[in-house]
Amino acid sequence: MRQVNRTSRGALAGILLIAAVVRVWGIWFGIPHTLARPDEEAVAGIALHFFSGDLNPHFFDYPTLFMYGLAALYGGYFLVGRITGRFLSIPHFTAAYQWDWSPFVLIGRSVSALLGTLTVWIVFRITRRLAGTRAGLVAAACLALSLLHARDSHFGVTDVTVTFLICAATLTFLEGHFERIPQRFFVAGGLAGFAASTKYNAAVLVAPMLVSQAIESLEASRAGKSLFGDRRLVLFLVPFFVAFLFGTPYALLDWPGLFEGFRRVSTHLRDGHGVDLGTGWLYHLSVSLRYGVGWPVLVAAPVGALILGARSLRTAMLVCAFPVAYYIAAGPGRTVFVRYVIPVLPFLCILAGIAIDALAAKLTRFTSARPAVTAAVTATLTALAVLPSAWNLAQLDYLMTRTDNRVLAAAWIRDRIPPGASFYQWDSSYGRLEFERPGDPAPFESWGYDDSRRVFTRHGAPTDRPPDWIVVQRSLLAPYSVVPPDIAALLEGDRYVLIRSFEAADLQATGHVFDRQDAFFLPLSGFQGITRPGPNIDVYRARQADGR
Repeated sequence: MRQVNRTSRGALAGILLIAAVVRVWGIWFGIPHTLARPDEEAVAGIALHFFSGDLNPHFFDYPTLFMYGLAALYGGYFLVGRITGRFLSIPHFTAAYQWDWSPFVLIGRSVSALLGTLTVWIVFRITRRLAGTRAGLVAAACLALSLLHARDSHFGVTDVTVTFLICAATLTFLEGHFERIPQRFFVAGGLAGFAASTKYNAAVLVAPMLVSQAIESLEASRAGKSLFGDRRLVLFLVPFFVAFLFGTPYALLDWPGLFEGFRRVSTHLRDGHGVDLGTGWLYHLSVSLRYGVGWPVLVAAPVGALILGARSLRTAMLVCAFPVAYYIAAGPGRTVFVRYVIPVLPFLCILAGIAIDALAAKLTRFTSARPAVTAAVTATLTALAVLPSAWNLAQLDYLMTRTDNRVLAAAWIRDRIPPGASFYQWDSSYGRLEFERPGDPAPFESWGYDDSRRVFTRHGAPTDRPPDWIVVQRSLLAPYSVVPPDIAALLEGDRYVLIRSFEAADLQATGHVFDRQDAFFLPLSGFQGITRPGPNIDVYRARQADGR
């Protein structure tokens, strides 16, 4: 085991501090809007559902370990609130989610921020084992300032947690393989099972285990030993399945629901989500990974794989087995959310760390004061490698501290539209403004629109007049902010006047790179003209609305 000197410990502490800051900064984004990050409300809702006494999620698009963990943390929050008098009972506690959901979502986001930071530390440990302390620090710095990993560490969903568990399983598995400690395979199997119980795709962790078993079998065959003496695969798989079922017990108890969830997810992955961006093979390479870690790290990673392979082909096979198998599994789908590649990012950073460290050693091999010079060159190369991702991350974090445009517009409208006025907003759920709170009277009369009959509706029934107020959203992110043609034509006529525009982005600006299938209104790159999260909101009033 390589030791870490005081200077390296200080550097690691600084990297971890930076990792924590960029993951916590702006973590309150979007609040109190409940759909600022899609899926947070679904995850929190399932966790709260368990307080009804029914532990069956009745929803298997996700496994349930993360939701059970959230429920446990919510239980701690309830106990504190019960002691302080904030909550009178469990029903009162679960109802609190409806009128103030911010503590619930912040608990989930805090879990992601914490585990995202710890993943940086695990990446350091993995890389240190493979190539030394200096390479470990480089890899840790690359992940600390990875735009995609840091961005999603702000979100109370499963992606960063499963990545943490994948990395923890990988570290433990490598320790078992290199040190030939059978118990490590047992622990690695349990961690891998917990990972698969957080997100199903983590089951790909079986791939490096199979590679390890193949390597051991080959070595045993060459040494003339029995092929049946090694139990690592059994030691891995048994706790894997036990841990998976511990976190998702209703996979066994409600297997029809599980199969239905699998069917729904596989269909969604195959058919795509909204705009067709092609399959993941090219899209994840050209967008998700390119902007997820920055192009220098992405270019350095395969070089690091070659260097590692030249040093030890078997080690390279062990390290690359998971990301390669994972990418192969993710490639055919047409649903290509960039967050799908988050589990690959730590491995890219590990390999990039090896490449950058090797390049620095090569450049300084003839210097007399080699350690100090090599450290300086390594730091410089690392800074250059992380710069594109870090620059985008700094802009993203800043914007996440700004009040969401949907929150600003909703507050302004609630204060100014008179009670009883009729009001219509185009029903795109993620850009939809939120006004009402349980127990409060509706601030105004909300109308709908029947596309088939091309008429507005009041309480579900057609009405022969348009509403007093219309709100529409526009943004750079299609298809979530496309104004229906009938509504656009009505607003372009002389019946309505534009009262107020809430601008979050300059819609004429170019160069933005969005996760175009995901309803998150901040880009991965190209932040010109963007001033805050959310779509642009335009508020129109009917000219005949009696001056209201």
